[in-house]
Amino acid sequence: MARRAKLTLNATAQAAHLPEALRHTRFRSQLEINFALQLEARHVRWFYEPERLCRYLVDFYLPECRFWIEVKGRLNSRDHALLRDVAAFLAAERKQRLFMYTSRQAYAVSPGDFSSLSHAEFWQLVKAAQAQNSSSA
Repeated sequence: MARRAKLTLNATAQAAHLPEALRHTRFRSQLEINFALQLEARHVRWFYEPERLCRYLVDFYLPECRFWIEVKGRLNSRDHALLRDVAAFLAAERKQRLFMYTSRQAYAVSPGDFSSLSHAEFWQLVKAAQAQNSSSA
């Protein structure tokens, strides 16, 4: 992860050092690249911006966990309201969960609020959801 600061979105020479799953994806931020690298390191299957939900393009979908993850550097009031709408839709229509991941912490997003989680707690939830999915498959 020490190379993180050296990665740039348009640096083709550095793209060769990325895992195959990341090489052909155009991320919008360094934080998204870092998050994708963490997913890869944990062998978590993911899709980047697979669909728009309630007028919002959520960054990552983890199909084995049934989690949607919005990776944010900063949260503005518009995002705050829209993410709650997305969380309500996902819970009611798909029985899926929404999280927000920032450089400092993560949040479980619900229609009513944002519950803060440490990064360690977030990754434990991912691991538990993967284990539950693999045992029920």
